[in-house]
Amino acid sequence: MKNLLFIGSAVLLLFGACAGYAQDPIEWDSSDPKTYYDLGKGLMRMREYASALEAFRSAYEKDSGYVDALFAQGEALERLERYDEMTEVYQRVLRHKRATPRQHAEAHCAMGTRAFKEERWEPAQQHFASAVEVDDSHARSWYLLGRCHERAYRWEKAADAYGKAVDHAPENRGYEKALDRALDALMWGGE
Repeated sequence: MKNLLFIGSAVLLLFGACAGYAQDPIEWDSSDPKTYYDLGKGLMRMREYASALEAFRSAYEKDSGYVDALFAQGEALERLERYDEMTEVYQRVLRHKRATPRQHAEAHCAMGTRAFKEERWEPAQQHFASAVEVDDSHARSWYLLGRCHERAYRWEKAADAYGKAVDHAPENRGYEKALDRALDALMWGGE
């Protein structure tokens, strides 16, 4: 049944079900991992996360060096709210020799976000700190690191992290408001 659903989704994509999403039609080459990866991306845009996950898995099975396909599995699992599996996949991304610093940062950010939502502050902070260590320009991780510091009333560290988030994403008003909040707390006697 799972294969039938996957094939059905692939056929829908190939015959234009996502006409507004796909730039170019996908040429089907069942031996090419990029074909499955592109299919998975199209299915993600259609919010067909389970089928996208299968496509990304197929791409990675065909080429275990295709880190983008492995990383995309984590994104699909996150959307499916299968967080334990997501964490396992992102751990594999972190161990993969071909993973880029940006992929490392995104993997740490996703795992940190999950820990933050579960109110596991220390692991969340560690993941966000690791993310900005490998990619200093990762604004979202700087912001979330600031949130961890803010929760612990470490206003100076929060202001520093928020400031870096603003530096890397000046258009984000939420980051700017967080920086203002931390600076106000410092001005009124926060540590």
